[in-house]
Amino acid sequence: MSRVYRQRKWGRLQELLALREVDLTLQQQETLALVGESGGGKTTLARILLGLLQASAGEVWYGGLKEPTRLPFASSRHWRRYRARVQLVSQDPEAALDPEMTVGASIEEGYQVQHPELPRSRRRQLVGHLMEELGLRRQFLSRMPGALSGGEKRRVIVARAFAALGYGCPQDSHPRILVADEPTAGLDAVVRSQVLRFFETQRQTMGISYLLISHDLDIVEKIADRVAIMYAGQIVEIGGAANVLGNPQHPYTRQLLLSRRLDQEATSLSEGDRERRSGRGCSFLAGCRDPLKDKRCDEPPSLIGSDSHRARCWFGSIPLSDLEP
Repeated sequence: MSRVYRQRKWGRLQELLALREVDLTLQQQETLALVGESGGGKTTLARILLGLLQASAGEVWYGGLKEPTRLPFASSRHWRRYRARVQLVSQDPEAALDPEMTVGASIEEGYQVQHPELPRSRRRQLVGHLMEELGLRRQFLSRMPGALSGGEKRRVIVARAFAALGYGCPQDSHPRILVADEPTAGLDAVVRSQVLRFFETQRQTMGISYLLISHDLDIVEKIADRVAIMYAGQIVEIGGAANVLGNPQHPYTRQLLLSRRLDQEATSLSEGDRERRSGRGCSFLAGCRDPLKDKRCDEPPSLIGSDSHRARCWFGSIPLSDLEP
């Protein structure tokens, strides 16, 4: 799929390809990590999956209704069912919480909207269980979001998302998806481990699939089954986590891993790379330090390789050690 934004600059209408020929499948009970710098297209892709934005070209198919169904749905009934099974943990918990609602009411709202059949006593019981699982004291239930720290607010929106997905409710065979945008940012090591264990437990018990958006490669390495590397609106490399992180085939992935090793920032989008979002040439040509790059890079390949590991690059054999300064 693709997503084009049109903007007027210097009196001329210009197009920006925020997503460029993205083809992605999320399997049931899979954790797929989207990794890349800010502005690379990760959030745009997530918004399309959530039904908050429509693709300019291409389709999103969801197999959790009676038959595979294409977004956007024509039926409001299908939208309601879809939204009960696809939820978001926002990167910005401050904006995601209603400052006029207590913590308990915010979490319980997920049950009220998506699972209205539950009696009030059962909803409140499940809210208490979620609080305990995520390391939040029950005394927080009556507090307003402004009285919580950033890490506590983040865990509250995690709890609310799981409430909407049906934590503690009878489970059916329909796949559930959680789009988690930096879900452990700002958490200390102990709490972060607790949240990640909760994610893994619910993946098994609720059959949840996770689309994990993260800059933290340590977290990605711990919990992701597959990793998709995004740059300039394209997936430039995708495969099993061990393959992508252990044997990177695209120069941008190699620079990401090298920057992690050297505790530096990876190469960011250059002006030339932004222009190449128009669809011409390799999107990473300006930042590529691969000594083998040549004229063939003006016409980059589609994702090539095996089913378990593919990259959008003609050359994938340069080891990280050869790129170190």
